[in-house]
Amino acid sequence: MDGQYRKRIIADFVKPGFRYVKSVASAKFTKTNISRIAAMLCLCATFSFVAANVNYAYAVSLDGHVLCYASDRSELASVIAGVEMTASEAMGRDYVLESDLTAKLSIGNNETASAQELRNLLLDSILEIKYLYVISLDGKAVCALDTQLSAENVVRRVLSEYINDNTLSVSFQGDVGIEGRYAKTSLLAEPDFAYQSLLSSVKVQTQERETVEETISYDIDTVDDPTLLSGDRVVQSEGLVGKALAVYKVSYVNGVEVDKTAEGVTVINQPVNAVVLRGTRERLSTGSYIWPAEGEITSDFGYRNVSVGSRNHKGIDIASDSGTPIYASDGGEVIMAEHYYGYGKLVQIRHDNNDVTYYAHLSCINVAVGDKVAQGNVIGGMGCSGTATGTHLHFEYRPEGGDAVDPITILPAR
Repeated sequence: MDGQYRKRIIADFVKPGFRYVKSVASAKFTKTNISRIAAMLCLCATFSFVAANVNYAYAVSLDGHVLCYASDRSELASVIAGVEMTASEAMGRDYVLESDLTAKLSIGNNETASAQELRNLLLDSILEIKYLYVISLDGKAVCALDTQLSAENVVRRVLSEYINDNTLSVSFQGDVGIEGRYAKTSLLAEPDFAYQSLLSSVKVQTQERETVEETISYDIDTVDDPTLLSGDRVVQSEGLVGKALAVYKVSYVNGVEVDKTAEGVTVINQPVNAVVLRGTRERLSTGSYIWPAEGEITSDFGYRNVSVGSRNHKGIDIASDSGTPIYASDGGEVIMAEHYYGYGKLVQIRHDNNDVTYYAHLSCINVAVGDKVAQGNVIGGMGCSGTATGTHLHFEYRPEGGDAVDPITILPAR
């Protein structure tokens, strides 16, 4: 109780007693008056002793129920102001303690509460708030739990969501903190719900060291080959990719890669280069064929009933006047230019695709072996050399130098 208030009580009672003693003392000193003075002095002394030693306090009540006893009215007012400020901050609005909060003087052996105890009792009486451990992100409350350990476990659980065997570091982007304070009870959450709330609110940055098996590309070595036509390429040997272990430091935000830095590479297998042959031989052919001579077809390809020459005819016969020009059906290289048994004077041309055409029974030959001829070049004249019954050109077509095929299949329609 206030010291000044205690003095005032004593003074308010003792002063009238002393005025009474004074008035009696101013009268005659009789045995009766002396007895009255002694009694009054004894009563004042007794009251003063009791007033100085008895406990005075303020009974602080809410809704008619005594919460505690306060020893000092000014201290009580300060505590109430602090409680209202704390409650206002917790609820985000102005808050005033209910009007039915009373503080009445009480005399007795009541134990008084400290300012902190009184503050806690008053705060705990406000149902809308509670002392909680608030998890906040950049100063804004996300959720709250009953104990600090529960709040710490929620924070650790969110971080552990992004930790694996490769993790070097893990941290929040932003300021995530735990603070014990009075807060709205609506923030209180079960651990699982608090975990989901925090997980959906924060960004977690991790750094990981990752080892990745990677392939090493091989190069292509190109080698000129004079046996291949210009522009043609042939793979002589396939390349083999190499293998290496690459180490990276990778940064993630909520599991999404945002940065990657190479730290080192260890080669396991070196690559083997591929080898490609590049043709350098002059391209002579057009890829299509023309009629090798003007004239009439007198014998078709295949079986025929004749007394002179082969019954299994391997080409077609084109008849015209002696000396009629014979043309290269397509460009190529002359591989034969001489008299050859029943073919008589014979020219063979190998084309770029390795097909071979025969021109037989010529009267004259205008080319030599090794000559390069273009499509339409005159290679000789029509005749009847070799086994022949009249002037004509025997024309054969042998794909890739193999068995003869009906030349009509490659010649344009007339």
